[in-house]
Amino acid sequence: AMGFKSQEDKDSMRAAMLKTNPVEDKSQAFYMLVLGSDARVNDATSRSDVMILLRVDPTNGKITMVSIPRDTKVEIEGHGTQKINAAYAFGGAAGAVTAVSQFAGVPISHYAEVHFDELEQLVDDLGGVWVMFPFPTIKLVQQTGQKLNSGYQLLNGSQALAFARERYGYTRGDFQRADNQKLVAQAIVKQV
Repeated sequence: AMGFKSQEDKDSMRAAMLKTNPVEDKSQAFYMLVLGSDARVNDATSRSDVMILLRVDPTNGKITMVSIPRDTKVEIEGHGTQKINAAYAFGGAAGAVTAVSQFAGVPISHYAEVHFDELEQLVDDLGGVWVMFPFPTIKLVQQTGQKLNSGYQLLNGSQALAFARERYGYTRGDFQRADNQKLVAQAIVKQV
């Protein structure tokens, strides 16, 4: 779901896309930024808690995903050294695209933003998604207090969102959360 609050935001995004990737050949591989945000419709500012850079290769039918930790330090023009997820708060979607493109050193021609409540609804609309939970039983304390058992299981929207956002129950913390987010994304693509 890609929504812009104003025509100005839409124009800024177009300018950022043209700047990072002025020519697009539809048969060639391209880069896409996917942001996950808990922003609400009337929020003035928010930060992107999920940042996944995708390389899409249409010729070979391959998608490669790289999670960018939200605490990664980068230079943001006019704001100095900041966490990379602050680029969204300062410059909206266009700011996030520019920051990730400069950080990763790749042109970004596509963008999608998913709000957490939309993710939950999508998973429920699909009848749930199947995910291999690689750990012994864990309580998803941060979000729901629900427990997930190890093994392959069908998650509803609430469980999938909690699984994708949990970081406190893991020794790898935010790194495990990033891996879990990729598992959820893959499960959604497979279910669709």
